[in-house]
Amino acid sequence: MTQLRVRLFLATTCLRNDDSTVLAAGLTDGCAVEVLLSACNSLVVTASSDGTAKIWRAVDGVCVQTLHGHEYQVTTSTFSPDGSLVLTSSLDGTARLWRVDNGALLHTLDGCDYQVLSAGFSPDGATVVTAPLDQTAKVWSARNGDCVSMMIGHRDVVISATFSPDGTFIVTGSVDGTAKFWRSDDGACMQTLSHKCHGAEAKLAVFSPSGAILLTAGPNQTAKLWSTCLVSAHVQMGCVTLVGHEGQVTAGNFSPDDTLVATASVDRTAKIWCTKSGLSLKTLSGHEGDIKSVAFSPDGNSLATASVDGTARLWCVSSGLCLMTFTGHDEAVSSAIFSQDGSMLLTASADGTASIWQTCDGTRLQMLEGHAGSVLCASFSP
Repeated sequence: MTQLRVRLFLATTCLRNDDSTVLAAGLTDGCAVEVLLSACNSLVVTASSDGTAKIWRAVDGVCVQTLHGHEYQVTTSTFSPDGSLVLTSSLDGTARLWRVDNGALLHTLDGCDYQVLSAGFSPDGATVVTAPLDQTAKVWSARNGDCVSMMIGHRDVVISATFSPDGTFIVTGSVDGTAKFWRSDDGACMQTLSHKCHGAEAKLAVFSPSGAILLTAGPNQTAKLWSTCLVSAHVQMGCVTLVGHEGQVTAGNFSPDDTLVATASVDRTAKIWCTKSGLSLKTLSGHEGDIKSVAFSPDGNSLATASVDGTARLWCVSSGLCLMTFTGHDEAVSSAIFSQDGSMLLTASADGTASIWQTCDGTRLQMLEGHAGSVLCASFSP
């Protein structure tokens, strides 16, 4: 049965859910109050350095499954597009597929003796791509766990691999200073993007929501935007270089309409750029440590950042002003992402917890406690 969250708004102000009286909520006789009902049957999955992943109910913060089996740190965890499976990757050299309803292990994707830094589902959930710390990336069947193709061509370690939004391509980033486009069905290499101007490895590769733009970044102070429309034509892709950070670019994310891209940096700032011109539109300053993640809200009006200073922040995209600061974690915050309706923010922290926050007023709704090590990432179910 779907559970509903009730939120009350006075004009544009969200009334705190712990106010028990009309006066405490700031209401006077005759006030017009809007009631917003939203489904709250989503789940959260977390990955930890303690070697486990956990599945939690977002509505009450109860842990419903603990996924045991990895022998070392779990580097990533994510839900399948239909929400029925969880995919984890680990420094033990494997990725694993689990059932959400009972936590059962379905398949162990064991293709090498190297650490697996990233793993992700195809948009239709039928296949999985993994990036072990060797010179390849691998595609696996989510149905039976078989390896169906391998991408060979990098001259050094592959550190990331992700599907395009339509599932047609996979892009990999490597320590050899290149990113490569591959056909997802047969593993054929379609394009190689040089990162010599980045200085060394392609540390970051992120598609825009439409798949028309790819963001890459290396260990220096720049990022690049590439148009993907010519991938199949084997015509070299043009790019726009984003120049302005004073330290390494650590993360990036696109607005829902592809028009903006946000980058995070060790220079303690995030920047918002125009994807068409590459011009810096806003610089978001205020964090006291490196920024590890950036995420646009579903409506594109807000941006969330997570920092090693132990906080997350919510920013107005149009003005660049900080709307609120989420405090409560005791150590670095590694990620901050929005729920599908934008009403909640999920943070993961090195203090061993994840937290769910209300975005309208910064109230912490749930603190997810139970891991014996740092929480490296967290995500909502579809």
